[in-house]
Amino acid sequence: MTEQTTPATTHTRPSKPALAVLPKTGLALVKQVLSGDTIILVNPSSKPDGSTPEALFTLTNIGCPRQGVARAGTADEPGAHAARMYLRKMLIGKTVKFEVR
Repeated sequence: MTEQTTPATTHTRPSKPALAVLPKTGLALVKQVLSGDTIILVNPSSKPDGSTPEALFTLTNIGCPRQGVARAGTADEPGAHAARMYLRKMLIGKTVKFEVR
């Protein structure tokens, strides 16, 4: 009897888009809100290959409660979830003007 082997399959994760370098000022679309003071911006016009560069943007001069990290076993500070939800309702899908400092 001969042993049959099946070709090995590799499972790869979809690659995350590379973070873009933002110009000093401009317009961008809010893709995601990570916390009450950190958002992900994307360029409203995509590249010819269909990709959209993303930029992690932290708002300055905002004191916001921190969200916990499940892997580290830390809990949310009081008001962290409410701050994130408020920002999500206000910004997701909207074009915003930004300035890098």
